[in-house]
Amino acid sequence: MTKKVKTERKPMKVKRTRKISEEQREALRERMKNMRKKRKPAEYKNVNERVLVLPDDDTYSFKNVKGWIKHNKEKADMLEKKNKEKQKCKPHLAKHIFVIVNTI
Repeated sequence: MTKKVKTERKPMKVKRTRKISEEQREALRERMKNMRKKRKPAEYKNVNERVLVLPDDDTYSFKNVKGWIKHNKEKADMLEKKNKEKQKCKPHLAKHIFVIVNTI
């Protein structure tokens, strides 16, 4: 028979929130607002310029393609999880992984 080994764990530290006045909060909000203004928009260097120019309602717009990729990744993760639970879904999983790889 095997022996069960108990490991002692240290109690987790609780992160305390800072106690600040409303004036300090307002100052922090202003600071964050200014920082957001200074931030540059994202540069999509790995995406073709012609795709970025397409309007959002176009079938092959950047927004729609990102949505498709996200959907297929979620679907593949779900199918992988089901597959580990001994449910048969390998053909569906292969289809979604194929779509993800070919769209990237």
